Amino acid sequence: MNLMNFDIQPGGEGGADYGAGCEWTPPEPDDIKVEAENWTTVIGSPSGTVSIGASTDSDLSDHVGNFDAGDFIEYAVEVPTSGCYAADYRIASESGSAGFDLSFGGTLVDTFTISPTGGWSNWVTFKRPVELAAGAQTMRIEALGDSFNLNWLAFNQADDAYCLDDGTITVEAETFISSVQLPEGEVGTQGTEDEGGGLTSVGSMLVIGWNMPLPFSPVEIMKCPTELPVKEVATRVLVFILMAA
Repeated sequence: MNLMNFDIQPGGEGGADYGAGCEWTPPEPDDIKVEAENWTTVIGSPSGTVSIGASTDSDLSDHVGNFDAGDFIEYAVEVPTSGCYAADYRIASESGSAGFDLSFGGTLVDTFTISPTGGWSNWVTFKRPVELAAGAQTMRIEALGDSFNLNWLAFNQADDAYCLDDGTITVEAETFISSVQLPEGEVGTQGTEDEGGGLTSVGSMLVIGWNMPLPFSPVEIMKCPTELPVKEVATRVLVFILMAA
């Protein structure tokens, strides 16, 4: 088939063969949208060079690669209003990375560790709460570990509760530090369609361990939770045993 061009028009009444037409409504624009390749300043460490490559992501825009420890990229941004924002990071990484520091106007707003996404072209949107100050400023991303690919970042105003640290301990399933699998099973990660974005762990029977801060010891977890005393927060390894149905 040869296709020269086609026009897209507002929808109409349609016909018996094709049904009623429809009028496409574009999505609301992000409050702040930064394409990774549109930097104002970029510094590559002597051992590597930050590069721009064609993306295999759904939006077909370019992405930034070879971005690893010692590199930083800066962007000119305009934050419309001070307050809490939901940040979206569009990232692909085969092996995972220590991630990056994100700052606005010289103020650190987030440090993010990147889990493996399953490949250099497997794009995943990670969501994070950040608090931003209004005004024109420089946004800076500084790489902390192994290389990863970055397509874009978006920031949208959110309720203050989204940025509130209420002490809740959240363990992302894909951030395990070790896993033991049956010979016929395999634990992996894949992009999730959950509203929180990010990855989800998949697999059969496994034992997974996480490094995480707990306000009480593993022994006290086995007691009645309502009677647990609050103690000094310490890093422990929490082990879950998941049995496949």
